This record gives sequence, C-alpha cells and structure tokens, in this order.
Amino acid sequence: MNIKIKESELIKNSKGEYFNFYIDEKNNLLFNKFDNKNNNIISLSEIEHNILDFSVIIDEKDKIQLIYLIENGNLIHCTYTQKKWIKQSIFRLNTKSNIYKHITLFMSNNSVNIFYACANLVNINLWSIEQITKNSSNWTKKTVTSIFSKKILAPFYIDSDNLGNIHLVFRTNERNSTHIYYTFYNVFIKKWSQIIEKISLTKTNNKFPYLFIDSKNNIHILWSSLEDKDYILRYKKLSPGGQSKFKWKKINLPVINNCTYTPIMSEINETLKITYLKDDEIGCLNSMDYGETWILIDKIKLNSPSIWFLKYSSNSKKKYLNNKTNNFYAQISDKMYLFFNEKDQKKINFDKEEIINLNNKDIQIEEKDELISIHNSDFMELKKNILEIKETIEQIIAHSNIIEEELKLMKEKLMSTEDQKHKKGFFKFK
Repeated sequence: MNIKIKESELIKNSKGEYFNFYIDEKNNLLFNKFDNKNNNIISLSEIEHNILDFSVIIDEKDKIQLIYLIENGNLIHCTYTQKKWIKQSIFRLNTKSNIYKHITLFMSNNSVNIFYACANLVNINLWSIEQITKNSSNWTKKTVTSIFSKKILAPFYIDSDNLGNIHLVFRTNERNSTHIYYTFYNVFIKKWSQIIEKISLTKTNNKFPYLFIDSKNNIHILWSSLEDKDYILRYKKLSPGGQSKFKWKKINLPVINNCTYTPIMSEINETLKITYLKDDEIGCLNSMDYGETWILIDKIKLNSPSIWFLKYSSNSKKKYLNNKTNNFYAQISDKMYLFFNEKDQKKINFDKEEIINLNNKDIQIEEKDELISIHNSDFMELKKNILEIKETIEQIIAHSNIIEEELKLMKEKLMSTEDQKHKKGFFKFK
C-alpha cells in the first residue's frame, strides 16, 4: 500500500473538545471542531489565506495560541478566546531571499518559544534552526545550530523536561551519509549547550529522528537506520540517574523493518509506547520499565492509504497521572480515529498490574501487615509525595552535574586559548 501522509495539529481543551488545524491545497489555514463524544466533525472555520507554515498549542489557561507565517513574511501570533482570534504581527521574516520550514510553537516555563528552520535561496543545502523568544514586551531571535541538508529538510523535534530545559533532535548530512544529533537548552544558565552529540553511529543513512521525554526525565530518541538495504527502527535512552547516568544507552527493540515513516513515543500511566508505521500496517510497542525492555503488543492492518500525522497539545483534565502524548497517527474523514490513544489505558493498566503483582509477591506479603493500619488512599498519597520529593532531589543533582560539565568545558576552552597565546609568543606565524 502506498501510504499518503497528511500533516495537521490537534488541540484538546479542558472540555474534551478537539480542534484540528491544517493547510488546504489553496494555502488556506483551516480548523475543524469535533464533538467530545464520538469525535465527529461539527464545524469548519477558516483563519487566514496565503499561509506558508503554522504551529498551534493550548496553554494552562485553556487559551489556544497560534503562530503562522504569511507569504509576505509576516509572522503572526494570535490567541483564540470566546470564539474569536486576537492577532498580532510579531516579526518580519525575509521570505523573498529565504526558505522557512517546520515552524514549531513551544511553551516552556510559561514562556512562548518559536522555532523554525531557514535557508538562503543561494545555498539551500545549509540550514539554520532559529529560536524566537519573548522577553517582557520584546521578541528576540537567536540561532540554535546549523544543519547540512538537501533541498527537503527533515523535521526536527523538541521536548522539555520537568525543570523547563528544552531538548532538540535533528538530522544532518555528513559526506555520503546522514546522522542524528542531539542538543539541549539549559534553563539555569539560559544557554544552548555547546556540545552537540551524535546519536547514530553507523556509517550509513539514518532518518526519521524522534524525541520524547517521559515523566521521570528520561530522554528517548528513536530513528530509522539503513542496514542491509532495509530501514530498521533504532532506539537510545539517556537517564538522569542509575548505572548509566547521563550516558546514552542503546537498547534493542523487537525487529521492526521497512520503517520509513517517523516513529512516535508516548506515556500513559507510567507505560511508554512506541507507535510505528510501515507498508499497510501500524503497530505499537510497550515498555513498563521506562524503556529498558520492549514488547510488541498490537498490529493493525490499514484499510486506507490516507494517514494523518498529528502534532498534539492538550489541556484536558487527566484521569491518570503521568500521561503525555506529543503526536498521533490518525485517520480523519467525517470522524476522527486516533491510533493507540488514551482509550487503551484501562487495558494497559490491567496488564501492568498483573505483571507487577507476579514480580513482587514477596514484597506484597511483607508489606501486608503494615498496610492494614493505613487507609489505602492515604498510603498512596503519601507514597506519591515521597516519590515527588525524591524526583525533585534527583533533578537538582542531575542539573547541577550538567552545569558542572558546562563550566568544565568552558574552562578547557579558556586554557586552550591561553596555550595558543603562549605558543604565539615563541613562534612566528605566516
């Protein structure tokens, strides 16, 4: 089956209502509203004409925030309140000389961040990822990193941890191969790391990078690696604690071949999921130990070649803790169907509970007498509070180590500069 991918951005508000934003064939920016019961389309609205790109999120106050770029170079920021759009032009980009791709609106510590990739028409193989942020009433722009690519630039992906640090993964060309790289923005020193780490190690083509950070601040990167003329799904993880602390760890997945579409990851009630798309099949892998081991739990045969790839933002009240989804694969016509969405949650929770019970029988027997005198809900609340305190302490220690590494790097660079100055005192250079 020749799959045709359409892209859009999906919002879910606190009432459980869905809004799907997309650009049509005439470059009009539209959005559909779905009901919160059966996911049927109940309205269609047009926002703007002559759109090049856009991005949308929903904030903690249940306001939809939208960024879009018009052909004339105006970058518009607007909010949707009381069924009206309040628009403001915030920046003027040079659309006559440059190409702009993959605009991404991102909230971190209640601050608006706008990311995009751009290249000059004179040299469309050299791209820059740029960031626009708002300081008080002013918008400022900075370059995050540069990328070598062909005319069609692969998407980059952004996520944040519990402290507000921003993490970035992207693909770049190197001679006869392509590789996956990672970097991050440190919220404490307010700078992007000067260390850009190569994630893929094989001397071959690597495509379709994806980044996800779970509720424990583990950083997960997925991608496809060309091996023996076949694209195989690969995975690495970086943890803020444990034996592999701050070291990228390669973890084997069940073999998923012909993986020529972007894999995605999500978390539902402490269970991680990988959704992959290939040929006429979409499947799901589960991990109940935050990425250490994975099992294939489901595969669905597709009955239509039309698949939507959705960026997802939600402010809906969660029934369970530790839920996070940044993207979905979906089928949309008059009704919307999200593959492997939150409705699988009860089944996952039941299976997970069975496994935990089997693995921890002895522990449960020893704790049984202690639990008799404590009301179950009080115990769970106390346990939750202790875990949160423990996580906060681990995060502070983890990020102090990151700052220490940054300072060490800066010190090494200063020493290197002093050495160069010293050498120049003894040698003459042409």
